[in-house]
Amino acid sequence: MNQEFKMPAEWELHEATWLAWPHEESDFPLRLDAVRWVFAELVRVLAPDERVEILCATEEIAQDARLRLDRSGVSEGFRIHIADYDRSWTRDSLPTLARRVADGAPVWVKWAFNAWAKYDNYHADACLPERVAAETAIPCVKAVRPDNGAPFTIEG
Repeated sequence: MNQEFKMPAEWELHEATWLAWPHEESDFPLRLDAVRWVFAELVRVLAPDERVEILCATEEIAQDARLRLDRSGVSEGFRIHIADYDRSWTRDSLPTLARRVADGAPVWVKWAFNAWAKYDNYHADACLPERVAAETAIPCVKAVRPDNGAPFTIEG
């Protein structure tokens, strides 16, 4: 990443956590239902202290998320966004928030994403950084290698 940006540490205070509600059965064979309850528990724990932004692939999946959140006692502190995506593992596909050193302004960093060179269906995931940038009105920059300007794959 360019030297003009600083990436906050994971433990630093932040406004929100972004999650993608699980929907790809092959990622959680015979466990998708249980994993969705785990995500509801994640939101229950996070929502009192920070906003949780939840991506849902369809309105039907969003309804499932709302039902599970309600049954888990979560009625506020989250927002649902309908967006196309392939995997619910967002650490590598979603952008990372950084701050410009000069003025502290936030900027999203888009890493190149290739689904860990493991999955063929990842092209929707690779478009998520622009979607998050549009939803938050925070600019997005591409991470590039300093030696040759090639896209920087965070994990692949």
